[in-house]
Amino acid sequence: MIDSALWYVTRDLPVFPLHSIQDGVCDCGHADCGAPAKHPMTEHGLLDASTDADRILEWWTRWPNANIGLVTGKPSGVIAIDIDPAKGGVTTWADAHAGQEMPATRESQTGGGGRHILYRHPLNGTVIKTGTNVLGPGVDVRGDGGYIVVPPSIHLSGHRYVWHDIDGETATAPLPPWLLARLTAGPASGPVIDVGA
Repeated sequence: MIDSALWYVTRDLPVFPLHSIQDGVCDCGHADCGAPAKHPMTEHGLLDASTDADRILEWWTRWPNANIGLVTGKPSGVIAIDIDPAKGGVTTWADAHAGQEMPATRESQTGGGGRHILYRHPLNGTVIKTGTNVLGPGVDVRGDGGYIVVPPSIHLSGHRYVWHDIDGETATAPLPPWLLARLTAGPASGPVIDVGA
């Protein structure tokens, strides 16, 4: 995991450690954990995210099995469309982009069978809010003030998050104009913890 965390740092993507799975449960030790293997290990969570290699080495030396959280929004320059099949996200996303421009972009499969589709944040003063069900049931947005769990982190299911293109080197495409318009059309709000698939 430490090598993977450093891989993100070399690409100027700020990351931070998340709790992981041990013996089928979240290693935070709380039986009623609401976000197993998805919540921060550091005191300030996503605000602690860093691209400093020494800090990354310190964290993952202390917590070698920690999952990896990637901050979304302006700090990383990316936003994520979070599709959760269990909540109807596949149909919602298909309906949302029917007949629209869909550029190839970086994408991962979550450990729970969902998808994280990444696009570049416009970074021109535009705010892309983090919210749940932003495009409809099962399609959340992780933008400013949010984060996602990234490969090769391990989901509660025991499955790893994986890049669709194996090495994760596919370029992150700009937000298509139609999607940018949808994401800036009205208020969106929700928890910043990636609780999707």
